[in-house]
Amino acid sequence: MHYLARRMRRLHPRAVRFTRTERGRSAVLLAFTVAMGMELWTGAGMSLVLPFLTGTLSASADEASWLITVYATAFAVSIAMSHRLASYFGNRNYLVTSCLTYAVTSLGCALSPWLALMLVLRAVQGFAGGAFLVRTIVFFRHDYSHPRERLRASLIFCGLMYIPGRVIAPIVSGYMTDTIGWQWMFIPTAVAMTICAWVFHRYTAERIKGDTEKIRFDFPGFFLLIVGMSSLQVVLSRGEVDGWFESPFICISTIAAIFGFALFAVWQMMRANRHPLLDLHQLRFNRAVLGSTVVGVAIGALLGGPLYVLPQFLRVLGRHSATQTGCLLAINGAAAAILFGLPQARTWILRLGGRLGLALVMLTQAAAMLLFAHYMTSDTPDYYLWLPLILFGVYVSVGFPAVVTWAYGRSRAHFASNGFALYFGARQVGMTIGVALSAILIDRRLTLHSARLEEAFYARNTAVLGDVPGLSSPSELLHLAEAIKQQALALAYADVFVVMAVLSLATILFLPLLPPRKQAVRPRRSLRAADNIAAGLPDPGALDGRGTLVNVSL
Repeated sequence: MHYLARRMRRLHPRAVRFTRTERGRSAVLLAFTVAMGMELWTGAGMSLVLPFLTGTLSASADEASWLITVYATAFAVSIAMSHRLASYFGNRNYLVTSCLTYAVTSLGCALSPWLALMLVLRAVQGFAGGAFLVRTIVFFRHDYSHPRERLRASLIFCGLMYIPGRVIAPIVSGYMTDTIGWQWMFIPTAVAMTICAWVFHRYTAERIKGDTEKIRFDFPGFFLLIVGMSSLQVVLSRGEVDGWFESPFICISTIAAIFGFALFAVWQMMRANRHPLLDLHQLRFNRAVLGSTVVGVAIGALLGGPLYVLPQFLRVLGRHSATQTGCLLAINGAAAAILFGLPQARTWILRLGGRLGLALVMLTQAAAMLLFAHYMTSDTPDYYLWLPLILFGVYVSVGFPAVVTWAYGRSRAHFASNGFALYFGARQVGMTIGVALSAILIDRRLTLHSARLEEAFYARNTAVLGDVPGLSSPSELLHLAEAIKQQALALAYADVFVVMAVLSLATILFLPLLPPRKQAVRPRRSLRAADNIAAGLPDPGALDGRGTLVNVSL
């Protein structure tokens, strides 16, 4: 192994390692950890301050949710394009530009006076943020060749990433919102991303192995993907407001989304497209890729929906301050961070069997959602929510790596890299669907429950109600109407969590799509195959049945 590594360094002096020095490897690991942590910081902060944005930007609750769905959509597009952009601009330039773009758009979001401007900035921010997740995976596979070393580095990355992203972010963002304004939560992100840009520029190699091939950018695929994703975003965002298919604009957007995705899939699988953005052939021939992609949509929806509803419930119905809301949400992040630091958690999942372990994770998520629905009242004590928050943290910390570890843990880098892109892209699309579905359910169920409660109230004997002291005064009637609205809102939130629990249970039905252990394991490369790679020749394992080289890039 050491001989092959030295031989590869001589053949590719600038393209073998992700970083230039051993010291640079630690610096780049820290930079990726901070960059991903601040990306999670922004997401956690935005979910927390959404109730405040409705007044500051003169937007309704469903319009404010667009700030999350637009970001997730752009994030998914960026994941599909990250390898092509890194190959075209260079690995170092791509990372530095992404960090600086994220920092500038963060400052722009803090200064945005209009919703439309902030939506544009959030889209650009999401596109820049998608670079860090994919390039982190590439970094681990290039600079940590030994499995134990890679596991140790990944545990450090995941544990430290969740501390600022899910534990500190809600508390600090909530305190800033209560004291100096929600806009200030973007300042730490801008500062940290600027520092990360300097670290990437200082220590990251300009080109790495896998990014050195001269390829043409797939402009038709990029255009079709943008058409499909943007049209889907319009349908999910404006559908409820415009009356769905009663609006010609929504009908046109739906047709554009269907044709955009269909043509994108056809173009990616055509022989004429020699440099596709994604190798969709693996969905047909690789069971791990197909299973993880389908399950990834549900996993994303089960993450995006609760993270959108929970802050609203605590702020609007529970009448918590932003700081109190952040402290409660930090319990979820703390549970996830602690479990990320325990390698035994994922070991237990794998020992149970990948699909059985994931089924237990989905049952844990369903239990958390049902507990939230049960305690969805305006006077629920905070300590009642600790258990479902911890269970939700278990789902976040174990569910995501369990899918990746089971489906791609022992796959070759060629097979795993494209699968990672499809899985994480599907997960981001699922988050968009989860947030949009939650916003639609809240709006519709609120209307339904309000009508039923008012009907039940006014159906009573009004003469008897008139005898109640003080009930006939205008202030008491307004108080009663507000109480009816609060109760209807509590029932609407509970319905969302019940739907999420049903979705968790339904996801178990799709777990058999994931391969069993004997199909998930790929045979190790032979010494001859390794010699071919060191000599710059194609890997025989990367050839499909037709003898052509499989697209294995991210």
